[in-house]
Amino acid sequence: MKQNHNKFWMLAMVLMFFSCKDTAVMDTYLSTGNEWDRKDVKIFEFTAEDSLQKYNLFINLRADYQYPYSNIYLIVKMHSPNGKSWVDTLQYPMATPSGELLGNGLTDLKESQLWFKSNYNFSNKGLYKIEIEHAMRNAKSEKGDEKLPGVSDVGLRIEKAI
Repeated sequence: MKQNHNKFWMLAMVLMFFSCKDTAVMDTYLSTGNEWDRKDVKIFEFTAEDSLQKYNLFINLRADYQYPYSNIYLIVKMHSPNGKSWVDTLQYPMATPSGELLGNGLTDLKESQLWFKSNYNFSNKGLYKIEIEHAMRNAKSEKGDEKLPGVSDVGLRIEKAI
């Protein structure tokens, strides 16, 4: 009886392993050296091969408790193969009002997956370039922060929408 029980669990684990499909077609991180410089624009390239497929796009950030703000402002530029470009200014929460960082992780380093575009269609086949830069500034200053401490990595995840 115990042997059948073990076989059942082994089969269940194998089925679970093969049934979990990762829909990501891109999941890339670029390091900031734990201090994101304003001039350090993170550039990601993606080749769209199917102009009918819908995708979900996420901006991924890894930050620790050196991050000084409760939110983050990002400027995201997308350049399409046909020469058209779009610019979005985005704002995301990064911490609770009590200062606890949002995101996943058991240590002080938290990973946040931030929605960028949902069910997005790359209408032209070819190479897309996505640029991400921070647009943070202290409320007491008109000048933006030259260095943004606590952000160690900036990532882009593109997955097929299901």
